[in-house]
Amino acid sequence: MGRVMLASACMALLLAAGANASGKEYAPTFWAALGKNPAKGMSITRKVAQAAGMKGYLSAPHIATFFPPDDEAWRQLLAGDMKISVQELLLPANRGLLRELVKSLIVPGKRIFTPNWPKWPKKDWYQTAQPGNKIGLEMDDGGSRPGDIFDVDGTDDDAELVPKSWVINLICGPGVMQTVDDVPTWKGWKARVLKNVKKARLAGRSSASHVDTTPGRRPCRGGSKACKPFAVTGRSG
Repeated sequence: MGRVMLASACMALLLAAGANASGKEYAPTFWAALGKNPAKGMSITRKVAQAAGMKGYLSAPHIATFFPPDDEAWRQLLAGDMKISVQELLLPANRGLLRELVKSLIVPGKRIFTPNWPKWPKKDWYQTAQPGNKIGLEMDDGGSRPGDIFDVDGTDDDAELVPKSWVINLICGPGVMQTVDDVPTWKGWKARVLKNVKKARLAGRSSASHVDTTPGRRPCRGGSKACKPFAVTGRSG
């Protein structure tokens, strides 16, 4: 009973936040919103968008709804699920996949506030900025956690809105930003990222195994004949 009451109270708070969001602008663009307050934990999404080449798009005003994951969501996906680092996610080989993901988190042409969520058990699918990928929105049927109320679904991994009124229903120029507590993903995306990371790791190990450490020679990789000797200094006995 207590959990249901807590969930209901939180839903009322978020719905009220949505109703009151129509007046005050949080930031002029989505990019400005991601960098406005690092304490709210959006630094990884900002790095991902930058690596994806999406800064220009997010820096322009758009009538759209953006569902960026917070930093904790990225940590759960990368360290907990995929077992990779942020640096590996941001490899140049993943640039196209990062762009695909960021575009999949954007619903163009619509401003979706929490009062607009479909009522349970209805689920609505919206076409995203990434062709072929849709994002699903639904209301949970009274889950035990307040964050379970507003669901945001990919085809592989789902998320919920962060149950804090100051990180949802954020007006960003003509658009709306809704922060989520997990990273929605679509079919095959994680596998393709992991394939690129595995290649990079194998290449790194292969390169390291061919370091020429002969005394009196500059360390060189692959046994290159172009490496030149350098003076060995030190005290003699």
